[in-house]
Amino acid sequence: MQFIEHLTITTGHTRMSPRSEVDDKIIQFISDSIASGGALGVDWAIEMIRSDGAGYVFDILWRGNHAIRSWMCLDAAASDRMWAEANSEDLILFAGTPKQPRTAPWLAVAMTWDALRMPFKIQAQAGDLERCVAWTLIESRAH
Repeated sequence: MQFIEHLTITTGHTRMSPRSEVDDKIIQFISDSIASGGALGVDWAIEMIRSDGAGYVFDILWRGNHAIRSWMCLDAAASDRMWAEANSEDLILFAGTPKQPRTAPWLAVAMTWDALRMPFKIQAQAGDLERCVAWTLIESRAH
């Protein structure tokens, strides 16, 4: 697996995110962090909401504030169910209703209202972090 279809529900932006963007050391660091409770240093944390074999739902927090809600679909058979779940929440949508990702695995993310009050630099870091977490989850499932 070389790419994740990555959709930002908030904006409708989508891209194919290659595994090559994430260093192996980052994957290991995030894996260790998730195993020990989710803290990623002082400012960032990952909160695992659910894992059901077909995918994951997780939040990214910055300084204790929920910044991002993420749905990571690993199984194409669960794609419709996970997409419906992602679109059933009270999300911030600026680009209308986004289209469901076409391929699995996919990562759909939505900014929270707290994220809108965060500096743009922090929002961009959250975007990088969500992709890193997604690749970590994919690789932890493979082992």
